Amino acid sequence: MRLGNYDITILTYEKLNSLLTTNAGILDTCDCLIVDEVQMIMDKGRGGSLELLLTKIKLSFGSKQVIALSAVLDQLNGFDNWLGLDVVSDKKRPVEIRQGVVGPKGIYNYREWNSRQAGTEQFPGNSLLSIVSHLLSQNEQLIIIRNSVRATVETAIELSDNFTELKAASSTIKLLSNAPDTETRDGLLKTLRQSIAFHHADCELNERRAVEEGFRNGEIRIIVATTTLSMGVNLPSKTVILADNSKWVSVKGKLQLVNWSVSEVRNILGRAGRLGSTVEQNQNFGRGILIANNQHEVIQLQTAYLYAPLEPLKSSLENKDITLRVLDVVATGFAGTELDIISFMFNTFAARNWDNPESKRQIEELIHRGIATCLEYGLFERDSLNNIVATNLGKVCAAKQITIRTFSILKQFVDRIETEEQISENIFDMLYTVSNAEEVRDANYRGVYWDRKERNALAVLKVRELLSTGELPEEYSRRLTGISYLTEEQTKCFTIAILAKELLLTNILSKVNRKNFMLINANVRDICLNLRWILDALTGIAGILKPQISSYIEMVSNCISHRVPLSCRFLNSIRVELCRDEKIKLVEAGYTSEDDFLDKTGSDFRGIINPSRADEIIEEVLTKRKRNFEFWEKDHKRRLSKIGTDLSNIIKLYQSTGLELETVIEELFETGFSNCTVTRIHDQRKGEPDLLMMFPNGQKITIQVTAKENFKNFVDSKKAGDVIPQSARFHPDGFMCLGRPDFQDLAIEQAFHQSKDNNFKLIPMYLLAELYVRSLERRLTPDVVAEFLLNAKGYLSVNDIDIQLGKALQ
Repeated sequence: MRLGNYDITILTYEKLNSLLTTNAGILDTCDCLIVDEVQMIMDKGRGGSLELLLTKIKLSFGSKQVIALSAVLDQLNGFDNWLGLDVVSDKKRPVEIRQGVVGPKGIYNYREWNSRQAGTEQFPGNSLLSIVSHLLSQNEQLIIIRNSVRATVETAIELSDNFTELKAASSTIKLLSNAPDTETRDGLLKTLRQSIAFHHADCELNERRAVEEGFRNGEIRIIVATTTLSMGVNLPSKTVILADNSKWVSVKGKLQLVNWSVSEVRNILGRAGRLGSTVEQNQNFGRGILIANNQHEVIQLQTAYLYAPLEPLKSSLENKDITLRVLDVVATGFAGTELDIISFMFNTFAARNWDNPESKRQIEELIHRGIATCLEYGLFERDSLNNIVATNLGKVCAAKQITIRTFSILKQFVDRIETEEQISENIFDMLYTVSNAEEVRDANYRGVYWDRKERNALAVLKVRELLSTGELPEEYSRRLTGISYLTEEQTKCFTIAILAKELLLTNILSKVNRKNFMLINANVRDICLNLRWILDALTGIAGILKPQISSYIEMVSNCISHRVPLSCRFLNSIRVELCRDEKIKLVEAGYTSEDDFLDKTGSDFRGIINPSRADEIIEEVLTKRKRNFEFWEKDHKRRLSKIGTDLSNIIKLYQSTGLELETVIEELFETGFSNCTVTRIHDQRKGEPDLLMMFPNGQKITIQVTAKENFKNFVDSKKAGDVIPQSARFHPDGFMCLGRPDFQDLAIEQAFHQSKDNNFKLIPMYLLAELYVRSLERRLTPDVVAEFLLNAKGYLSVNDIDIQLGKALQ
């Protein structure tokens, strides 16, 4: 996508903004931009980033088409004029929907959305149970929305206890029986016996998908959910019940009940009667229900939610440190001077409220402070013309959306580390550093109260265990010897860091691990996702300051996100939903890479993991290898045909073997796509390299060529690394192994280590073909190709070409 090689791409707001930091002109390749759920500009968490993105689009997208979508906007408050868009409004729903309140005598007073006509419907009563019972008797499926995870689960259990005559959701039960063992899965397996499910943020993604699919195919009759279903999910429910008339929010760290917004209620009730729902249920109308305990409450709910206008659109840009906004604007290339930054910020939607001299003075002062802070921390620098430019570190900070404080502590860590061995021998130090990032430490983990005595006692116990085994780094040991109490902040950081350490370095099974730390599966998942976020930022910072340690940090980040030990790292690339316990069992049985699954059958895995799951892995490995090989071959043929170039060189590169392939490579370089030459070594002795690559400056690289005849067999580590000892008499400046179709995981990992002491590289044949094709497309010059082949090290991918191209364009 960075190079515009796409037809349609679907991104989150944050991902597109991140891509702008590496390629500010990425929007130039786009002809139409559709922004869905644009009302999210009001969201306190994500709204500011969306507003900055919309401002960039407004200032740079020119006459290209922009479409902003929302089902819950009415009072635009000048938003359309600000963005320069025409309003196209259609308030008629394809399926009529009734929205109303069930009162104390079971009378449902509603108003139809399209016709605006009022009406009534009689229910047996106004309790949730009586309403649900009546709807089930009408053979309906329904969705119930609750305001908390706990209420969601409790309601699902209560309903399953009361409607025991409902049939089990057998297919969903079977699917989840083979899923990873979590508290939410166990709860679902119980309620699904009566075709009732819950759906909330604590559920794993595979659990939510299973519930959604079970509801779509009709075997799940009731879903009880939080607002996880209120945006972006269409399910075949004729009726949606909002069972709580207020919601929980955190106010100064404490939970309080407040009213829903009108737009929230509209979104929730609007789930009913959607197109795509089953014909039997929705041939006439959908139904959105609120529940009142008395007539006074009926009027209150009608007034507050059903008859009230939608809230006017407003900005949430000021909910975040303006320094980060300033950094974002410069890092994405939309400003280069103080005046540019000020001009940009005063082009935002929020600036409509900065309409008096004092407001403008305060905002400008904050912007200047933000610029000074970014200069102080090395996120900005001034060029020869005194313009402000984001440094590579600034771009990482902006792309990862971390705070200045977090950037500072991560940079301090990188500054004192020189080798990956320093990290691997003292991994706790890195884990404590990232745990101390406010994005990790201060995040809300549902049900975890860090100020409780039992939390503190557990953290102290864990610290003492590490002290007794000598596993804590010396600088921590000195401070903590004899510790009997930790501050709340220390409790957070040590608990999270020690949890991460045990996830990475032990084979403790998931349920035991959760019990040891008094956490549920969702807590561990959310902690690891936040750790992954900060470890990714750390990888980016290290990639700039200390490239030799970045790959190890990236590997740790990958394992943390999968919640698996480092010993299971090779299995993370297999796109089959394997949990921690399954990966541990596979590694303990000797399955440590994709290649170990070749020529196996599911039955070979009995006693290790479910044979059907093993069949999925084997199929995925084979399919992926075939898909990757065929994709690149077809893609290169397509692109060369598009520019009218002969395909013979590419065809031979993908199909030739042995001496013929060596000749093909030699002839490929004769086309001049790279500013270097390649010749066959005609006096080749046994075991020596096949080719010699020469550069204009006199440097040379020896090349070993290895092509497997079967796409499923990859080049192993021995064959890949042999080029180094076999090249002694040539005294080369570098070593290269060209492999087809690709290299085994162990070969790739060893290439990273070998490249520390040698200019050593592994190049898949499709990558060489990609360099050739890009050169013919005039996207790479011969000098850039030659520089890449000479200086890039380790296992090289298409992404490495993009990085090299980015450097060449700077």
